[in-house]
Amino acid sequence: MTKAQRWAWIVSTVAMTGAGLVLAFLLSVATNNPNLYERHYVWLFWVNVVVATLLVLVICLAAVRLMLRFRRGKFGSRLLLKLAAIFALVGVVPGVLIYTVSYQFVSRSIESWFDVKVETALDAGLNLGKGTLDALLTDLEAKTRLAAERLRVDPADCLAFEDSENGARAAQAAGVAVVVVPDLKHPCDEVAAGCHGVLSSLEAAHGHLPRWFGCAAALPG
Repeated sequence: MTKAQRWAWIVSTVAMTGAGLVLAFLLSVATNNPNLYERHYVWLFWVNVVVATLLVLVICLAAVRLMLRFRRGKFGSRLLLKLAAIFALVGVVPGVLIYTVSYQFVSRSIESWFDVKVETALDAGLNLGKGTLDALLTDLEAKTRLAAERLRVDPADCLAFEDSENGARAAQAAGVAVVVVPDLKHPCDEVAAGCHGVLSSLEAAHGHLPRWFGCAAALPG
């Protein structure tokens, strides 16, 4: 091997090692930040394609050089051929085995987790959650009507301030006008459409009170 060829192999090895380290670093960053991975998915895909293509070219070049040495009967060519075959088996067989086991696990094992019994249990849990929410909604509606009766006013003349979507639904079901001041979750479009307003804070209600009550009312203090 000439000096130029030796340097070419050294540079190629260093370049491939550097590219592998960069890809490993990008993989670790993408694992911790999925959004970054999604934004640069196409770029990362083509980088992997280029690196894989270069690796295949290097392997093909090495295989061709080995075959030429073997045909010319150069010393040590048989030993190099045997070593190459052994390393190929060591690299390919475990990869094929892992791929086969992984494919069988994904296609068969995971599907068995979601059989009829599991689906029935999930449906039962979903129905239980819906029933619980309906019961809470009915209870809130009854409490709203009871509060209006105790104040001796018509529910249509009341204005409720709620911070949750279920509370707003209960007030609407009781015939009470409602203003939503979301605590954590913004109400859905259906609930928001039936509200007098959706405010960011109670202080924001000051300017709306005259329109809501038809007078120059204002919140205290």
